[in-house]
Amino acid sequence: MKFLLEWFTFGKHVTSTRGTTIHAFIPANRIGCYEEDLKAGVIYKIKNFLVINNKTSYKVTSHKFLIQFTHHTVLAPTDHAGHDIERQNVRIRSYAEFNEAVNKNEDLYDALGKLVLVSNENFNNGVTNKRIDIHLQLKDGPIVRVTLWGNVAANFQKKLMESVDKPMVLLATTMNPRTFRDVFCLSSTSSTRIFFDNDIEPNTGYLTWLRENGKDSEVTTSEVTKP
Repeated sequence: MKFLLEWFTFGKHVTSTRGTTIHAFIPANRIGCYEEDLKAGVIYKIKNFLVINNKTSYKVTSHKFLIQFTHHTVLAPTDHAGHDIERQNVRIRSYAEFNEAVNKNEDLYDALGKLVLVSNENFNNGVTNKRIDIHLQLKDGPIVRVTLWGNVAANFQKKLMESVDKPMVLLATTMNPRTFRDVFCLSSTSSTRIFFDNDIEPNTGYLTWLRENGKDSEVTTSEVTKP
């Protein structure tokens, strides 16, 4: 079996030579055996793995099966020549679809939107936030709160502080629709990654769409409903 590694997390999101996206899971006690060798965008051969039913909760793909690494699993990078594997990076959903999935803990989807507001408490005094709230305006119109936790929040804060310009578009992966203090939000998970304007194709495509449709102006904070 050959696959293209997409997301670098404890649960790998991979695309096979047949164009099927499947979740490949590496147990925490085995991640050290592969961590240094795994690189995003590299094609690998994999053998001696288990194929089991996909989880019923916190799913990152719609495939009914899941690849699980074992003590005998071997993977090695292979030449790209002759392997045309289409990348299937994201599962973007609308506000209505997110809202329907609230607190079900079934699927982890991706959110793409225009960055409206970032909670900026402690941003400029050297304190690393353990929680950051972001407001995104989705393509279908509504503004949704995205709540980042722990390392995801810290990495976002660092990335934002190092950015020369404020990003307009943001993509957050593997988000869990839930309520926090009775407010609907998209909550980050351990595998969440954040991409800005030109980091990844869905962002650049959406940024172009915003500009071509005259929707690239700033959204005023008065348009944001704060909890």
